[in-house]
Amino acid sequence: MRKRIWRMSEDKFDNQIPQLILPADTLEFVGDEGKKLQEELQFSCSEGGHIRGMVYSSNPYVRILKPQFDGTDITVP
Repeated sequence: MRKRIWRMSEDKFDNQIPQLILPADTLEFVGDEGKKLQEELQFSCSEGGHIRGMVYSSNPYVRILKPQFDGTDITVP
């Protein structure tokens, strides 16, 4: 962290924007009515970068068990 602050004080910023590596462009989970479905979402960051964020669903019936993530190789149940 000190190195980053030192570089910022010299007007040197990290210009690299990490890209998420997802298994597919579209994720689709299919289940039967009235039964519980439990799946995992796995993704990582390009160039071994560190990523932090939150996963959410616009569907009120979908519950994300661990919505916040922080790391390099992420698995969200």
